[in-house]
Amino acid sequence: MQRTADAETSKGESKKLDLKAQKDTEKNNLDNSLKNTKTKIQQLSKQIQELQNQEVALNNQLLAIDQKYDNQFIDIDRKISAIRNAKEQVIVSIVDIEAGIKSHLS
Repeated sequence: MQRTADAETSKGESKKLDLKAQKDTEKNNLDNSLKNTKTKIQQLSKQIQELQNQEVALNNQLLAIDQKYDNQFIDIDRKISAIRNAKEQVIVSIVDIEAGIKSHLS
């Protein structure tokens, strides 16, 4: 009876050790997976931060684009207005000269 009890106790202890080894292996695998996941989260967080910085920079450039080109548009508009004014003055001068010639010929 003692031997049977010892044998069963030994089997139980062996099963217990096997179960502990299985638990430790599973726990180590989960710990490693958790560490890998945390590392990936840190990498993705860094990428997100870099992309957010890039977004801010691009938004700033977009906001500044009007200022970058406004002076050039203003300059072109002034030149166009000057050309139109000069054209009108030439036309008025031609009309005046034509009227003067017609009045002298009559």
